[in-house]
Amino acid sequence: MASEGLPFIQHGDILSYEEMLRVCAGLAALGVNRYKVTGGEPLCRKGAVGFMKQLAALPRVREVSLTTNGSLAPPHLEELAEAGIKAVTFSLDALEPAILRKITRSASGPEEILRAMDQAAELGMRVKINTVPLKDVNESQLIPLALYALERAWQIRFIELMPVGEGRQLAGVPPEELFALLESEFGPLEKVGYKTGNGPAVMYGLQNYPGLVGFIAALSGRFCDFCNRIRLVSTGSLKTCLCHDAGAD
Repeated sequence: MASEGLPFIQHGDILSYEEMLRVCAGLAALGVNRYKVTGGEPLCRKGAVGFMKQLAALPRVREVSLTTNGSLAPPHLEELAEAGIKAVTFSLDALEPAILRKITRSASGPEEILRAMDQAAELGMRVKINTVPLKDVNESQLIPLALYALERAWQIRFIELMPVGEGRQLAGVPPEELFALLESEFGPLEKVGYKTGNGPAVMYGLQNYPGLVGFIAALSGRFCDFCNRIRLVSTGSLKTCLCHDAGAD
């Protein structure tokens, strides 16, 4: 999070839920049948849970999932599970409270986020963790985070830092360096030969653990040729690539 915070967008300048549902219904008719509600933190917006329930109920929509930082999730998880939300991805970059606060500038600690993860798993949702490895910031947290997911049969995906926003002022941990670090701790990583999700993550398994480790290397991996993602941002732009500001209004 930027130290000075982020500029607010006026409510009249963002899409209404009705407009979002209209776009998603049109996309579903064209074959786009899986949706992820993300942000920022989507649960900050009033009515987000109701929107997800309506989205999941649209004709031809096969799956709706949520990406959240977990701080606002616990009161809503049971309702989301009942609405058919099958997967929740938690953004978590540290298990050490001081390091997490440095990254998020939030009072929310890792304990409440971990409890939300456990709650989601108990409700039958697939739980994934997204972590961005940052040089000299959370390197000490990468092995503990991986172990936490691996022991619980969850997925953890390490996302390569992209030079956008605050990312321009930070340095990421190169994927090959992280790969070597994980192998030195857990043993050989074996590439998974089956489909584990809908996106571009390359997943690996380990002999003695039920969970999976994945890498999303947007820059060094250059997966543009098999990227299947588009993003509808709150101001109404339909973006085909997160690396660029250009999009269709």
